[in-house]
Amino acid sequence: MKSEPKINVLLVDDYPEDLVALEATLNSLGQNLVKAYSGKQALKCLLEQDFAVILLDVQMPEMDGFETASLIRQRERSRHTPIIFLTAISDSDDLKSKGYALGAVDYLLKPIDPIILTSKVAVFVELFKKNLEVQRQAAQLVAKNLEIFQAQAARQQAEAANLMKDEFLAVVSHELRSPLNSILGWAQLMQMRKFDEAKLCQALKIIERNAKSQAQLIDDILDMSRLMRGKVQLSIQPVNAIATIELLLESIRPQLEEKSLQLRTHLDPAAQTIAADPARLRQIIWNLLSNAVKFTPEKGQIEIRLIQGSREQGAEERELRELRELRERRELGETRSRGEGRLGAEEQRTNLIPNSEFRIPNSNYAQIQIIDTGIGIRPEFLPQIFDRFRQADSSITRAFGGLGLGLAIVRQLVILHGGTIEAHSEGEGKGTTFTVRLPLANSPSTATSPATATPNLINLTANDASKLNSLLDGVNVLVVEDNNDSRDFIKFALEQAGATVTTVSSAADAVAYLKRDRPDVIISDIAMPETDGYQLIQRIRATEQQGDRQIPAIALTAHAKPEDRSRSLAAGFQQHITKPVESTALITAIAELIKHQSVVSSQWATIDRSQMTNDK
Repeated sequence: MKSEPKINVLLVDDYPEDLVALEATLNSLGQNLVKAYSGKQALKCLLEQDFAVILLDVQMPEMDGFETASLIRQRERSRHTPIIFLTAISDSDDLKSKGYALGAVDYLLKPIDPIILTSKVAVFVELFKKNLEVQRQAAQLVAKNLEIFQAQAARQQAEAANLMKDEFLAVVSHELRSPLNSILGWAQLMQMRKFDEAKLCQALKIIERNAKSQAQLIDDILDMSRLMRGKVQLSIQPVNAIATIELLLESIRPQLEEKSLQLRTHLDPAAQTIAADPARLRQIIWNLLSNAVKFTPEKGQIEIRLIQGSREQGAEERELRELRELRERRELGETRSRGEGRLGAEEQRTNLIPNSEFRIPNSNYAQIQIIDTGIGIRPEFLPQIFDRFRQADSSITRAFGGLGLGLAIVRQLVILHGGTIEAHSEGEGKGTTFTVRLPLANSPSTATSPATATPNLINLTANDASKLNSLLDGVNVLVVEDNNDSRDFIKFALEQAGATVTTVSSAADAVAYLKRDRPDVIISDIAMPETDGYQLIQRIRATEQQGDRQIPAIALTAHAKPEDRSRSLAAGFQQHITKPVESTALITAIAELIKHQSVVSSQWATIDRSQMTNDK
């Protein structure tokens, strides 16, 4: 059994023999008796330890007992420590009164009865023990209350998270089912009855529009997931913002015309070269433009402005300091998450900060503003406008669809670029202004425009039917796809472009075919039973003879993560295309690959002829 800790008792007397006598008298209590030979020593002891009771001689040189007691009472920690005065001076009422006035609990004359002294000290020792127990229990209660409070807070947080999850799943269900209703409904009608050409065209456009809506929904969910896990990597380079904006405006013009929306632009050439990832910059601007079109009523107005802004003195240093603080909090959150197995909301947010600081090269920045005359935002909702899964109206009767992820994605992408974004609205019905600030690039002359960011050897649109019909004439394509519907779609689309298509449903069938014939291009799915697309292309590359031209191969897959693309290219594919894919894009990709291969082949032929000449 663990013994109780000893309680401290302070004995103060300038006569050593008196201290020895006190010690002998109180030894029977079994407590820790601390001796001091002066008032100064007593005060020093009180700085180091707490005492159940102090036995204090009155008559001492330099500092008597009364002065010592006065100083003891001035210190908060010892203000209520019991003091028993001991004195050999006559039993004077004045001295007793002075002692009690200083907070003494007793006043004893020497010589002291050992039994009385021991019993008095024992009482204060027990009282001290009780106080310690009360303090211990109070601390336990505080800890228990804190634990209960934290548990309640965690439960409330979990309930709120579950509620948000349920709302999110309900919205996802709604956003998936609504387009599916149109897709399935029109598809069934087209099978049941004959339509004239105009109605058939309308039905196909509805199916296409709703299918794209579903694809965008999936992309948003995946983007948010990657951003949350810090898996988005940017390729920062100088980008021509004006060309990017003009291209996006052309894409969105049909929606503007459909709602009779007036568009105004002000694009300052001084701010055209932004340091950004070209694809992500397009995503930022497109999401904001789409939002403006979506929430602006017919015959409203949308304005997009691009200007150069200047930072106020010290703003860059302040932003970098805030970025470092966010990173420190993120690292602290990661450490805590390893111990607790989870990340808090704030730590999750700070995980979105890039690992390397993106320092704005100078004090200037590009400011992109998208201003609309739409439905506006309620003041109480404005602070939450960039939160995930949040919309101003999440009820079943809301007039506008969507998951509430678009603005959250935009915000995180802007942060990754080292920029800022803010929203402003005077209230409902008074429109909204979104302001994005991004760093200007150092080298305007090297800026990429949308036309050169992703160079195409073949430049076609869906309306170039005559070109599409003959683009793959004479091209033999092997399609490896285990899904029947997807396989039939690819075969039909490529045959319409003039290709000769052979389809197989497994990697084993593909290997068997390649032993008999050599196609011009291979298109392969990745997720297939038994042998996947990665293993197939590795096997093909391993069997190709040295000096042979590689068969161009495209991975056509539903795996859409950046690491999936890297894995495809590393395995031996030349291109990685994610499903769903438009037939035009697939045909164009094959044509580009064939043309590129032809260029490479002609270069090899020249080298071979040169080598033969040298050999002679």
